[in-house]
Amino acid sequence: MRPPRTIRARKPERTAAPAAGLFDHIADLLADIGPVKTRNMFGSASLRLNNVLLGIVVDDRIHVRTDVNTRPVFLAEGSRPFEFDKHTGEYIVTSYYALPDWLYDEPEELRRWLLAAYEAALVSPSAIKRRQIRERRAARTGGKPAPKKKARKVHRPARPRPKR
Repeated sequence: MRPPRTIRARKPERTAAPAAGLFDHIADLLADIGPVKTRNMFGSASLRLNNVLLGIVVDDRIHVRTDVNTRPVFLAEGSRPFEFDKHTGEYIVTSYYALPDWLYDEPEELRRWLLAAYEAALVSPSAIKRRQIRERRAARTGGKPAPKKKARKVHRPARPRPKR
């Protein structure tokens, strides 16, 4: 007789990212600043302006970067930060706050809030560190992108077979 099968917990269904039309709308609003691109991130999407992480999409809501100057405005609107549990049990509260729903209907205000988020992202410690690394790398290679390294094949000695 076979032992009973263990029941696995179902993976939560992925929520769809906001309609592509919303990303196109944001790209149009910020076209004079630079290109807006999306990338996969945490099983959802991220929003990048000039290759700077501007926001992340979680549960069909766009969460944008805040700093000490912009965070009170988000809190006054009742926005909540993006929070998650790591697999180690650590609870993380990020500096990304959800955009209020009413902003999606007002393009000028949405642009103002997105520009404030972009400015906060530019001066964030992680963005500054990445920019410095890129500049050092460019200085070493003379402004050219660094060549990709080929993967080395590791030669391991054969293990002796156990004697019988």
